[in-house]
Amino acid sequence: MFSTFAASASRRVVSNWTKQKVSSVRQFSSQQFFIVNSVGLDRPGIVSDMTGVMDKAGCNIGESRAVKLGNHFSVMMLVSAPKEETTSSLTEQLKVIDGLTITTFETSDPRAIEVNPQTGWSGQFKLSGADNPGIVYKVTSVLSKNRLSIESL
Repeated sequence: MFSTFAASASRRVVSNWTKQKVSSVRQFSSQQFFIVNSVGLDRPGIVSDMTGVMDKAGCNIGESRAVKLGNHFSVMMLVSAPKEETTSSLTEQLKVIDGLTITTFETSDPRAIEVNPQTGWSGQFKLSGADNPGIVYKVTSVLSKNRLSIESL
């Protein structure tokens, strides 16, 4: 289903949603998983420094997102690690990197999803127009009320 509607004279909303069946088999892993989030003043080598520490710890980076906001750089990584690694030990190892605030927490294996088939909606939503205070809240609250999850913003 594809729909376009005008929210106002200066704003246009485009959405594209398709219904899909989601089914998978639960997978188990001999590893554990962490989310590593860091922020600091932007400088060359931040990602290299972080990935070097994680490589020495035997970790693997599965997914990551990085963004520069103002003069700061932030990166979030989904990391798999050997079972003996802990959030505190990984955080301690990452603290050697100068100028970063780092948070690490455990998460589940991203491949271990529900066995029961589910029907859900997948799509894209694009809002373009003049910036207004509260616009992100207004749009996301409508999505939330309709039980739609945001994957990327």
